[in-house]
Amino acid sequence: RPFPLPKGHLVDAPVPVELPSLPEPFTDGSYELTVGPDAEPIKLEGKVPDGSGEDFARVRAALQAKYGAAMKNGRRHVVYRVNGNFFVLRRLAGLQELNISVIDAGAERAMKGRAEEAAQRKFEEATQGL
Repeated sequence: RPFPLPKGHLVDAPVPVELPSLPEPFTDGSYELTVGPDAEPIKLEGKVPDGSGEDFARVRAALQAKYGAAMKNGRRHVVYRVNGNFFVLRRLAGLQELNISVIDAGAERAMKGRAEEAAQRKFEEATQGL
């Protein structure tokens, strides 16, 4: 469903968003949302401070309890595929950060299609009359 963003937001580009009412450890994070033409979410990305790696371990355990085995289960990179969509966790030890992404795979494919169409139009305009 559409996400309420201010008028003039960029389509298919990340926009910083405030997400109220998040549980710990997500309250201290920063978030960006990429939306399509009708403000439907494509990708939500967050960066959460995680000095010890405990939050990465807790989120990983919660996803495993809910969804079972991950499709990629590395030491610092975990990917779950749920109904064709993705949850991606990364532990960036050097930055002491947990990165989490939630991706709507269908909306992401549509975004890539729009980018390809725009590139084709630009190419046709640039080469018109040659």
